[in-house]
Amino acid sequence: MLNNIYSVSKLSEITGVTIRTLHYYDKVGLLKPHRRADNHYREYTQEHLALLKQIIIYRELDFSLAQIKDLIYAKDLDFIQTLSNQKALLLKRQEETQVIINSIEVTMNVLAGEKNLELLFSDMPEGFNEKVMKLKGDDTFDSMLSSLGRLSKNEIELSKKQTDDWAFDYKSVLSVSVNSEQVQKKIKEHYNLMNSLFRKIHGDDFKGIGYNGYLILADKTISEPITKAFYENYQVGMAAHLYEAMIIFADKELSDMLKSISN
Repeated sequence: MLNNIYSVSKLSEITGVTIRTLHYYDKVGLLKPHRRADNHYREYTQEHLALLKQIIIYRELDFSLAQIKDLIYAKDLDFIQTLSNQKALLLKRQEETQVIINSIEVTMNVLAGEKNLELLFSDMPEGFNEKVMKLKGDDTFDSMLSSLGRLSKNEIELSKKQTDDWAFDYKSVLSVSVNSEQVQKKIKEHYNLMNSLFRKIHGDDFKGIGYNGYLILADKTISEPITKAFYENYQVGMAAHLYEAMIIFADKELSDMLKSISN
């Protein structure tokens, strides 16, 4: 009803604004109630309730009390300009907040990546994980941890099992020429495993490992200590054999991708 009268406690109950805050709004002239003639108690009308709801909205938009007072009571204020200025401030704050959120997400992914890396390297010699974790702080290593952190424990365990199964089979062909059909068949399986892992990490944005990408992976098997140790843990000599076989596979199976891109 339009003629409702509210006590300060009732208005506080309806709106969730504390009695102390309502007293302060009265003191600064933001929301001045009527005073009863007999006891001077504060009384609020339906109009006061409507104004308070506006104040609540403006406070949620991070307006200062002085700005709110101008918006509510000043007759000659440029409301559009005031709101436009406040919008610009909010957008800036939104950008700053997003930067903080992104930083938190990266940290969370890195921490999750550490646990996933421990799962992947669970069969490595004692002390290996400690040596690996000393690389934290390196941009490339932290980026790798962040990528691994996007995978669930089940996805990591499945990936490890698939890699283990492939590696134990590959051990049986280490004495075979890297040019052989037998070896190249195993390299194709390796190529598919890598594609599957990267697709899990990067989602639909990942379009597959191309010629240059697979050459980079090949180089890492012998030039990157962690990757080399990972393969050598299955069998000494595997990293070098795998490197040569991957180079041949890239030239035979993936070079057409490079040509199609060039054309």
